[in-house]
Amino acid sequence: MKGEGSVMSRKPSCVKASGETVVFTSSLKDGSYLWKILNSGLDVLKENMFAGQRVEKRKLPRY
Repeated sequence: MKGEGSVMSRKPSCVKASGETVVFTSSLKDGSYLWKILNSGLDVLKENMFAGQRVEKRKLPRY
């Protein structure tokens, strides 16, 4: 088991977006500021599926 602060890295087999995310991202114009940010984030996830910060379950919004 890895200790706190250790870096995990693993390349995912694929990166898929949820239906809501696909609808939102497809509404963006290619090359727009937000489109570039989202694509940059996806590129990072494609290289390392453990990249970024983990959000605690209790902090996720309820629908």
